[in-house]
Amino acid sequence: MRQILAVVACAVLVSTPAWAETFTLSPPGAMSVDLDTRNGAYSFWRIEDASSINTIRATLQIHRLGEDPRWAPAFTVSCIGGADRIAFRIKSLDRKPPLTMHLEYMKDGKVVEEQDYLATIGLDEKIELTVTWTVDGAVSVRVGDEKRTITLGAPIRSVEIDGSTGEIELNPLAIGTTVP
Repeated sequence: MRQILAVVACAVLVSTPAWAETFTLSPPGAMSVDLDTRNGAYSFWRIEDASSINTIRATLQIHRLGEDPRWAPAFTVSCIGGADRIAFRIKSLDRKPPLTMHLEYMKDGKVVEEQDYLATIGLDEKIELTVTWTVDGAVSVRVGDEKRTITLGAPIRSVEIDGSTGEIELNPLAIGTTVP
């Protein structure tokens, strides 16, 4: 009987994902953010002081892609340290689904590094998103089974979710602390 239990326990340990971690929810707890932004406009939701957290988790959906002659629909979740940021960006350059996903390092407002995700997202499709960062600003973004990491090289001071010319919903959205 003990041998069977040992085999089962080993199988559970081996099958645990590499990103298995302990997540502690911070106040105010789980919430939702819905940015329904008119065409050609920009809106955002921001955590001004991210010093006591290092993770956001959300179920994300894009409900609407707007039309504007100048601005294509785009949505980001950014980890900001001073003037620079690491941004998980969802965009549609041809203004229709599917949308592509990218992790970008923006220095002085210009993209200096970009990592693409293989997965795409359609309208009203739910994706699980986890954004985690370290004290030195290494930001990891997991979407489904894909994980990308870029290091900012500075502490993350704030987190911002923004949208332009469309609607993004994060429901539920949980902020907190992750320990590996």
